[in-house]
Amino acid sequence: MRSIVFFSVIIFLPEILYAQNKLSGRITDAGNEHPVASATVYLSKTKIGTITNNNGEFIFQNFPNGNYNLIVPCLGFETFNQTVNYYNYTNSPLNIKLIPKIKDLPEVIVESFDRDGWKKWGIFL
Repeated sequence: MRSIVFFSVIIFLPEILYAQNKLSGRITDAGNEHPVASATVYLSKTKIGTITNNNGEFIFQNFPNGNYNLIVPCLGFETFNQTVNYYNYTNSPLNIKLIPKIKDLPEVIVESFDRDGWKKWGIFL
């Protein structure tokens, strides 16, 4: 009887350990420390993904063992990419700071109004 119980524990031990793995974290704006809500968070080359809540928090239940790239693409921010694994990040939550994207706008030239512009340039048809 003991051998059956022992054998059952050995067979189901990976499933028991797998069910307890979790990866969590909080995503904030690096510029002002405000939480980033509705940011996409996923593990590359898997079907595991989620979005952050209003406090910028996310959690992956049943986080599989192994190394993965944690990707955080978010509109208005640089894409975040970090290698994560079960052993390094399951006990303490990640603190991710997204760097805002800076967009340079094209140069705008402001000129004074030309009252006789229609005479000079002609009528637009």
